Amino acid sequence: MYQVIKRLIVVDSRCWDSDSERSYQDLFDKLDTNKDGKVDVAELRAGLTAMGISFRTGAAQKIVSSGDKNKDGSLDFTEFSKYLKEHEKKLRLTFKSLDKNNDGCIDASEIQQSLEELGMEITREEAQTILQSMDIDGSMMVDWNEWRQHFLFNPAHNLNEIIRY
Repeated sequence: MYQVIKRLIVVDSRCWDSDSERSYQDLFDKLDTNKDGKVDVAELRAGLTAMGISFRTGAAQKIVSSGDKNKDGSLDFTEFSKYLKEHEKKLRLTFKSLDKNNDGCIDASEIQQSLEELGMEITREEAQTILQSMDIDGSMMVDWNEWRQHFLFNPAHNLNEIIRY
């Protein structure tokens, strides 16, 4: 099931379009296990865990709280898709800021350079370790889809929060 979700959400949707909305709807339907038209913290946590998506303690609560515009403690589909769409935009901006040579991929030297610009000195090996945690295909480079998959269900959305992740 995780591979289906991965394909629907990560691989096939390169930018926001009607296919993305269908992918979001499919994901929402899978997470809404009690079929009440809403995804609460417990459903989000259980669903993502079942799909093999790891996240930090409190992340599910933060996602729901961030997207819950009517403050009912859960996300309806409109809130869910709006949260993901806005979160992706923030992730895209962060990705572009790290992609120093604008080749569509982030390598270890770009991670090292970006962190140095924030006053954090790391070794090349440490940058490679960070990169490996996101690198799905073993290329020692992270493209947008790998970046998106790694951070989509992490409520971090700027470089400082991502570093802490």
